[in-house]
Amino acid sequence: MTDVASGEEDEKEVPSKNGTDWSDEDNDFLVETYLRMMRLEHDRVDFIKSHIRQEAQDRLERTKRSVELKLMNVSAVLSELGFTHLTGYARKMNFQQSLFAAIERRLAGYPADLEFLENFSPRSDRPSPKPGRKADATSFDVVEPIPPLRNASAEQMEALSRLVRKFDPAARDAKNRILGLRGEQFVFDFEQQNMIAEGRRDLLSEVRWVSRDEGDGHGYDIVSVDPQTEKKKFIEVKSTRGSQYVPFFLSRNEIEVGERTEGWQIYRVFDIGTRSRLFKLRPPLDACTRMRPETMKVWPFSTLESSRSMPDA
Repeated sequence: MTDVASGEEDEKEVPSKNGTDWSDEDNDFLVETYLRMMRLEHDRVDFIKSHIRQEAQDRLERTKRSVELKLMNVSAVLSELGFTHLTGYARKMNFQQSLFAAIERRLAGYPADLEFLENFSPRSDRPSPKPGRKADATSFDVVEPIPPLRNASAEQMEALSRLVRKFDPAARDAKNRILGLRGEQFVFDFEQQNMIAEGRRDLLSEVRWVSRDEGDGHGYDIVSVDPQTEKKKFIEVKSTRGSQYVPFFLSRNEIEVGERTEGWQIYRVFDIGTRSRLFKLRPPLDACTRMRPETMKVWPFSTLESSRSMPDA
């Protein structure tokens, strides 16, 4: 299997041989080709991506660069929906909006493809590094800055937002217990590796996986300490297979614990399944996120009973 393209920066699409826009039929075929390669990779079948891309070029009568960029566009959209993208075709967000419709048609019309994407495991998928003897964190350099606001048109963002609302990656990630455990394992290993890199093996026992050992409900998953100040850190882990821009859910309990607990923070783990990384969010969250209530818990009652106290939860 050969990787053929890389890079996440925006890039304008190269005109095709025939100089025309991509039709719905073209986009549908390209998405089908992308999923075909994903299935081969998932099944650990040896194949060469450039050969399949060449077949697409011949069928579509498009240039190599045009097809490559469109495949990267598919990676970008799938990542925004919380899915792992195909290795070798890194995300590029500059695309025609007709691609949104093609992906929506495919996922809505073929439930088996949606289920496949939820369980896709690329060859590069591997467990996170475990703390070793060497006090060197360079092989575990995974912390990224908080992602900046997007540089995209209002029309493009509205089309993307509509697709995200329909396939709801935040709800899917929240229900995926295995994904959550993988993210928590990643953070637990990261915190221990960081202690070793800072020469603080004496603090390794201070790193505790609370949600695993004591159960959920604390409002955080991992307890750790800063290796320099020795101040406690209470880490809520949020995990996704998708990009750093995929939204996530916070429970009321998590928000309340974060507001009253010094050292509480969110580690957002993304790209699980390809190259897991994380960024950190600290209160006040309204300074670094946009939060919007999605659901309300409702207790029906008669107007004659309206004076009675309502339960808290």
